[in-house]
Amino acid sequence: MVNTIGLVLNVVVHPADVQDREGGKLVLDGIKNKYLKLEKVWADQGYTGGFRRWVHVHATVGVVLEIVYPWRRQIKRNHPELLETLGLDATFNVMSRRWVLERTFSWLVKNRRLVRDYEALPETTEMLVYLAMIRLMLARLVKS
Repeated sequence: MVNTIGLVLNVVVHPADVQDREGGKLVLDGIKNKYLKLEKVWADQGYTGGFRRWVHVHATVGVVLEIVYPWRRQIKRNHPELLETLGLDATFNVMSRRWVLERTFSWLVKNRRLVRDYEALPETTEMLVYLAMIRLMLARLVKS
């Protein structure tokens, strides 16, 4: 989980056979008492259905889960006349909030040990992600 500027709030590394929705529950359980001012969580379409109900019941009071759908598809479905007037490209349009997480992934893979999954223990990978973010924040402090 990352904040709005792309810094890591919580990391949970789990086996590949765990569904995204179950992994999302692990991540949100880990931040329940850490970030009391957390108001909104953005997720993609893989987190619809039961996960939304789970967040509403189990997550910290006041946390809102917003599913980020491809907005171009929503406009095409609901208001097709707007597509041409907005001059949208038929091949690629940026999804809102999606770039924050993708940018964070690109920062992480600049670290050699995070490019490939070499680690035997998930805890080691979690620690390496935290170390990479600490390194990034320290580099920013030195520049300013």
